[in-house]
Amino acid sequence: MTNDEMRQYINSQLPKELTKAPKKVKGNETYICPLCDNGSGNNGDGICTKDGKHYKCFTCGHYGDYLDFLKEKHKTNDERYIFQLYGLTTENTTSNTTKKVMNNTTSYTTNTTRKAISHTTKNTTRDTTNNIEVVSDYYDEYFRECHERAAQTDYFSFRGISAETINRFRLGYDPAWKSKGASAAASSAIIIPTSKNSYVARITQSKDGKSNYYNQGEGSNIFNANVLTDKENNYVFIVEGAFDALSVIEAGGEAIALNSTSNSNKLIELIKKQKKDKLQNKLLKNKHLMLSLDNDDSGKSTQKNLKSNLEALGMSVIEENISGEYKDPNEHFLHDREAFKEAVKAPAEKIKKDYLEKHSAVNEVKAFLDDINYRAKTKAIPTGFAWLDDYLDGGFYEGLYIIGAISSLGKTSFSLQIADQIARAGNDVLIFSLEMSKFELMSKSISRLTFIADKRKTEKNGAEFYKARTNRQILTGDRWSMYSQEERGLIFTALETYEKEYAKNLFIYEGIGDIGVGDIKATVKKHISITGKRPLVLIDYLQILQPYDIKATDKTNTDKAVLELKRMSRDYKIPVLAISSFNRTSYGQSVQMESFKESGAIEYSSDVLLGMDFKLKSGLNGTTSNNEKDKDKKNAESKQVQVEQAKQKEPRNIIVKVLKNRNGKTGDSFLFDYYARFNYFHELKS
Repeated sequence: MTNDEMRQYINSQLPKELTKAPKKVKGNETYICPLCDNGSGNNGDGICTKDGKHYKCFTCGHYGDYLDFLKEKHKTNDERYIFQLYGLTTENTTSNTTKKVMNNTTSYTTNTTRKAISHTTKNTTRDTTNNIEVVSDYYDEYFRECHERAAQTDYFSFRGISAETINRFRLGYDPAWKSKGASAAASSAIIIPTSKNSYVARITQSKDGKSNYYNQGEGSNIFNANVLTDKENNYVFIVEGAFDALSVIEAGGEAIALNSTSNSNKLIELIKKQKKDKLQNKLLKNKHLMLSLDNDDSGKSTQKNLKSNLEALGMSVIEENISGEYKDPNEHFLHDREAFKEAVKAPAEKIKKDYLEKHSAVNEVKAFLDDINYRAKTKAIPTGFAWLDDYLDGGFYEGLYIIGAISSLGKTSFSLQIADQIARAGNDVLIFSLEMSKFELMSKSISRLTFIADKRKTEKNGAEFYKARTNRQILTGDRWSMYSQEERGLIFTALETYEKEYAKNLFIYEGIGDIGVGDIKATVKKHISITGKRPLVLIDYLQILQPYDIKATDKTNTDKAVLELKRMSRDYKIPVLAISSFNRTSYGQSVQMESFKESGAIEYSSDVLLGMDFKLKSGLNGTTSNNEKDKDKKNAESKQVQVEQAKQKEPRNIIVKVLKNRNGKTGDSFLFDYYARFNYFHELKS
């Protein structure tokens, strides 16, 4: 391959190797400068391009394509050196040519002899897209040779690193390492592999802790990153330097080293990539990441940003200073190993303790007794229907109650009568009406009160006649002049009763498609904080709550609403009564759990499930068989005929069947006379 083609290939790698800067300049993406790290902080502007090929850094002033940046970074004008870093060769390259290039760019000599590294065309792979050869065994051979020389330096023992750890991570030693090309002076360095094709070199001459790390190769420079997705270690420290990570490992922990604060974005991108993989994401969910960067301004600033970004990815993150009063973890490890070991153990023990305190039942006994005492002070809220209250062990408790029926059977009137009876007893009721206006609901209540006050039926022109008024008659003001004095008197009496005995405890919120569970929660929270009273919440009705996600299915949105209403009842310790529609396939069948529209979460999350139906010829369950659902079309058609006949009756015979009762009996039914014109249910003995 020609030199121009190799230049083109290296420049094409820029988007893969540069790290995006957190800040955009005039809306354009910028990258962290590989020379001066400009763009790694909140104020830097990074490097950017106008033509997509040449980049400019406004801090160090460098300008050029990616190859120019690499030559400046490695302090060389020899492009062959850069090509070799990428394992690039020209076509028909022989092993001798490869050796020559390597001999001119990187030294592997000891003080007396040098062992050449052999590369052959058999050990190369071809990138067919770019028509180049990539040498595959270069780093592997180099790491092996350096590892064999690990015993030639006392630097590892000086840093407290054992032979076991040296072997685990294939740590090595190069006594004549060159960092910036053939003309640079050789230095002895510790070689720390970070991937198959990259490593970190740590200069050993200076033992004052100020020696620099040099990132080399084209792979990741994050040390021990694979521990993020292993199955063994759920507690992982994030530190800056490789020897900080090695110190944690020597102390019995596990750690990842960034090897530069500017690599924090690389860690974020790595985790993002891993979370897209189903298996890796599952392993990540078990990890607790403990941040302990250096005790300096750069470390503290990077740690703060890293914590925020990791938490945004859903990771479990805590900040834990294992450096103590020292600059970094390795210094603490060298000065006081026992204290450092305790510091490494502490976060895992703390997380375990917090978990047990939060989840172990032994720690909930006191809260359990407190809850019993609370319940002793907060009695059940009677519904006002004696037989139903007896069956529910006194009435409504904290929990989710759902009542359903086919259209126009009276489920709103029944639920509203319960709400009124609860309010009359002195309990607050919050009604969320998603279909009717508040005045329609009020008129239903007042109509019922006129009927209760009247309770008489007379003959007028040969037909039965009540002086009580329907809600439509009450709402239509221009009819009032045609009513008798007794009829108007009933309305005014009902209004006075409603105002004095009911209304002060009723709070009606109306809306059409614009009230969601979130709005209901906020209203309940506000009501409790202002009044100090825990109300009954009535929702009319469930399926027309504002959806959580307009793109989701009706079932998904209903399931989500039911679960959140259940959570609300638990969090605020209140009863929630929600009205539900039935699916159309159940119109010709007996009332059952499957009758509820989008019934999955309704069936499993409700505490009490009530179904309403007409009492037909065969008994209380509304079918032609006492205990079995209708099995054929003939029975379904028969029920439809009976339903239409039942609607014509005055009063209608309605049953309310207990389909589910989490804390009591199920299966029984209760019989009511329903005066549909006046929204009144009269309880009969079942």
